[in-house]
Amino acid sequence: DNYYIEKMSRFIKSNHKKVVIKEEDLKEALKDAVIARDLPGMVDIDSSLYLFCKEVRYEHTIALSGECADEIFGGYPWFYKEHLKNTSGFPWALSENLRENLIKPNIFKKGDITEYIIKSKSDTLSNVSHISSDKFENEFKEINYLTVKYFMNTLIERTDRMSMQNSLEVRVPYADHRIFEYVYNVDSKLKLGLRNGNEVCEKYILKQAFKNDIPTDITKRKKSPFPKTYSPDYLEILEKKLLDILSNEKSKIHEIINKELICTVNLTTFRIRIAFLMILICIQKIIYHLVILSSHSTVIIYSVVKMSFTTSMKPIIFQLLLPIVTEKNIFFFTKSPPRLS
Repeated sequence: DNYYIEKMSRFIKSNHKKVVIKEEDLKEALKDAVIARDLPGMVDIDSSLYLFCKEVRYEHTIALSGECADEIFGGYPWFYKEHLKNTSGFPWALSENLRENLIKPNIFKKGDITEYIIKSKSDTLSNVSHISSDKFENEFKEINYLTVKYFMNTLIERTDRMSMQNSLEVRVPYADHRIFEYVYNVDSKLKLGLRNGNEVCEKYILKQAFKNDIPTDITKRKKSPFPKTYSPDYLEILEKKLLDILSNEKSKIHEIINKELICTVNLTTFRIRIAFLMILICIQKIIYHLVILSSHSTVIIYSVVKMSFTTSMKPIIFQLLLPIVTEKNIFFFTKSPPRLS
């Protein structure tokens, strides 16, 4: 990204500062990121943002973010790529079978998680109103609605938690509901730059709005994902951490996870292994608090329920924990907590 960053910096005459994160620092920040999120998040995408906000906070207390433009204006491949649009689950969270197999088979019936994901998607889409008979338009609206309701919600929470953990206030102007309400019913082919038979151009109308204020090769550039690392060194560091956690045979984690699968997963499923490391760290943290709290008195856990999941996995997370706490005086509420006298 350096070429585009430097060009944009010169163009707007900004005082740009580059922050380079080492693999070891990225790994160490995973725990801080989990603490900030309170539940499993987006792995190194979380920890890199956490470290970035930490650097910004040294000099500033408030920052602006371009978060949410992709979700509102159509900036992701699942807005137009058929194999992603037509997936049975959420287009940004594939590999449901592999994810389900990470959990011991005695906790869920085969297919429970996949079925839950599919039903969550179907229930959500039942709320989408179609004002056109055009198939492409209707599909775009459905994906747009799903993306804003789940994916964008997750990103906003992530930004808020990673920044506020560092006492940095990040404001997200694109998340203004009036922008989404205005743009939602704009022709989908116009949003993707397809009105004149051109190739797909993500966030076309947003780029057109700023075409006189930004260099042409910036507006015509293909979307570049949020910085994350595919470094083999990073993978090696995480694998060691993962195996260290799994080597503790007394850990309650072994009541939940399919250890054999984790240890034999192919390296091509790199992101799955990293994500599972984050889940392990988070479960360790939750178990630690449950054991300490429940040893004193009955505990009612409600705040955890308010967390946002990309695929509405709250009830499933609680089911994962139930085998550990069934003998403790602990209660989970998936709605509002009862009134206490």
